[in-house]
Amino acid sequence: APKYRGAFFFLCCTGLRVAEFLALRYPDDFEDNRIRVCKEIDTRHGNVVIDDTKTGRERFVPYAQSLIDKTLEFADGAVIFGKLTYYGIKKAFMNAIKKNGLNNVTIHSTRHTFATTCYHAKVQPKQIQAALGHATLAMTTDVYTHCSMGKGDSPIMTYLRDDFAPLVP
Repeated sequence: APKYRGAFFFLCCTGLRVAEFLALRYPDDFEDNRIRVCKEIDTRHGNVVIDDTKTGRERFVPYAQSLIDKTLEFADGAVIFGKLTYYGIKKAFMNAIKKNGLNNVTIHSTRHTFATTCYHAKVQPKQIQAALGHATLAMTTDVYTHCSMGKGDSPIMTYLRDDFAPLVP
C-alpha cells in the first residue's frame, strides 16, 4: 500500500526507530528543519510514551521540507503520521521483503540504510551518530554503516545528499 511506501521512505531518510516514527505528530514535532525525537509508541498497547525513547534521551534529526513532500508523494497523499501501527508497518515490510526475495532484512534495516546512505552522501560520522542517537561512534561506524555496491542515485540518496546533508550542523 502507498502509505507504507511513504513510511519506509521516511524511516530510511531519518534513521528513526519505528516506535519513534509512530509517535510523531506532523507538524507538531517538526520545527526549524529539525524533528524532535523525545517519545515513542508502546508497541504492545499503542500508547504514546512521552519523554521516553530507547536511549532515554531527546535528540533532533535534521529534515528538509522535501522529505515531507516526497514522503506524502510515496504515500499517495495518505495521512501516515499518527495513523499507522507497528504491526501494520512490520507486516507490510515483511511482505515486501518476501516479494523481493531478500534475506537478513528487517524493519530495523531502515536505520542501517540511513547510516550507510548518509556515509555515502558525505555526512560526517559524528553527525550520523547524533541523528541515530547512538552513545558511541563505534556503534554507528562498525555496526550501522555498511559498504554499498549499488549504482546510481535512489530517492533516499538524493534526499540525504542534496537536502539533508546541507542542514547538518
